[in-house]
Amino acid sequence: MAKRERIPVEDGDRHRAMARARSVIGEDLGFQRRMWRAERIAWASMAAVLAAAVAGVFGNGLWSRAEVVSDSGALRVAHERVLRWGATYEFDVAGGAQGLRLDADLTAALRVLESAPGDAAAPLRVTPRVRFALVSGVLRDGTGAQVPIRLAVLP
Repeated sequence: MAKRERIPVEDGDRHRAMARARSVIGEDLGFQRRMWRAERIAWASMAAVLAAAVAGVFGNGLWSRAEVVSDSGALRVAHERVLRWGATYEFDVAGGAQGLRLDADLTAALRVLESAPGDAAAPLRVTPRVRFALVSGVLRDGTGAQVPIRLAVLP
């Protein structure tokens, strides 16, 4: 193969060539900076969504489960913080006497499903009645022990 010879280009010719290329390409530094800013915002938004998913904001993450204990320590409830509409969830209740009751706010947002008759150790099974809500209320047992419950229900 033959070697290509480099033809020397004078500075004036190079400058004219670059000016012609800029006019053809349409270089606009202001526009490019706006695009870079938009890209940084998009990357930051994706990173925030990813961090929220890992944290459990959308369910099944590091902080997706909560455990609440009554003041006396007699009632302990472990539950999911984020519920999906239409799914069934279990509140693991420990140490509570029979006769668990949800207050009016929780009853409006959650439907309690029947557990097997005579099964005292069965968890409290619920399904959300609302599609999108932040719900807070109180779960009480027969002895008067109570625990605050805070949930988010997502579609």
